[in-house]
Amino acid sequence: MYCEKCGKQMPDDSMFCPNCGAKNQPASGSEPIKPFSEAGAAAAAPIKPFSETVEPVVVPVGAPPVQAAPPVQAAAPVQPVPPVQQVPPVQAAPPVQPVYEQPSPQPTYQTAPAVASDRDKPMSVLAYLGVMLLMMIPIVGFVMVIIWAFSGNVNKNLKNWSIAMLILMIVGLVIGILFGGAVALIISSMMDAMV
Repeated sequence: MYCEKCGKQMPDDSMFCPNCGAKNQPASGSEPIKPFSEAGAAAAAPIKPFSETVEPVVVPVGAPPVQAAPPVQAAAPVQPVPPVQQVPPVQAAPPVQPVYEQPSPQPTYQTAPAVASDRDKPMSVLAYLGVMLLMMIPIVGFVMVIIWAFSGNVNKNLKNWSIAMLILMIVGLVIGILFGGAVALIISSMMDAMV
């Protein structure tokens, strides 16, 4: 099939020309319209000379001169176009609603509720006071700090506090030994100086 407007070939089932965009409706049961070509027109109808197609014109005397019209060429015969059948308007289908699938149920697992053990609970103010009172007892306090610092089933707060106290005790002991040694050295040098 050929476009009625631009004459380019287009698919037989298309409604619009892909070249110029003109709307074309194919006639059912008829042969396709061929594009116009000068060679086809010349073969279809021979062109008559100008003298045979134009009648002489009589001009009255005193009339202004008339310019001659350019020669007219005979037009190619136009093939009759079959009547276009009216196609009833196509009713648009209602919009299709998307189909949603139900989500598949996920398996539920029963988990034990998180129970805070005594190890994870923070120590109260009274517990701290009790620990400090126990630390005032000389040997018992030192032994309890070692047990709490290295035991596995003790409250985390008490364990961390015990480790900190143990570090402070070791640092204090080292400073005490150094300071005591320095004082003892000074006193012994003063005693030797007196004698």
